[in-house]
Amino acid sequence: FVPAIEGMGRIADLASQWTAGVPRGWEQVEMIARRLKEEYVLDDEWRPETGCPSPVAHFLFISRRGPDYLFASSAALMLRSLGYSTRVVTGFYADPRQFDRKSGHTPVTQEDAHTWVECSLGANYWATVEATPGYEVLDPPPSLIARIFAATQQLGLWAWDHRLPAS
Repeated sequence: FVPAIEGMGRIADLASQWTAGVPRGWEQVEMIARRLKEEYVLDDEWRPETGCPSPVAHFLFISRRGPDYLFASSAALMLRSLGYSTRVVTGFYADPRQFDRKSGHTPVTQEDAHTWVECSLGANYWATVEATPGYEVLDPPPSLIARIFAATQQLGLWAWDHRLPAS
C-alpha cells in the first residue's frame, strides 16, 4: 500500500533514482537507508511548519534535516513505492555504548525513545531498517553452540601457538 500523500510521486521517483541498477531485495533496502544516513542530518529540534502538506517531502527535498521519525517515515514511503511492505516502529534504542559489562544490561531512559522501520522479507519475518544517522542495528548475541565453537577454535589456536617443539 502506497499512500496518496502530497509529493508521493517525487518521493517514488527519488527512490527509483537511488536504487537504479541495484538488484531488487535487501540491497535496495540497504541503499535507501544508507543514502538517508549519509546525505541527511539528524536534527531533533527541527519541526515542519504548521500546515506543511507533506513533512516527508519537505524533509527529502528542502530541509534535508529532521528528527528520527522523518528518517523512518521517508524510508518507509520510499521502500513502499518500490513494492516492499514496511511498518514504522517506535520504541527505545539501547545504545551499545551504554552497555554495562558488570550488570550485563544497557540502561534505557525516556531520552532513548526512537523511531525506525521494519521491512517484510516474507514468511512473516520483519527486518529492522535503520535509516537515522548515529544509530546502528546490532546482530543478535551468538547462540550457545556458536559460543562453544568459537571457544573451541580459540583453544585450538592457543594450543597450536604453545605446542611443544619436536625433538
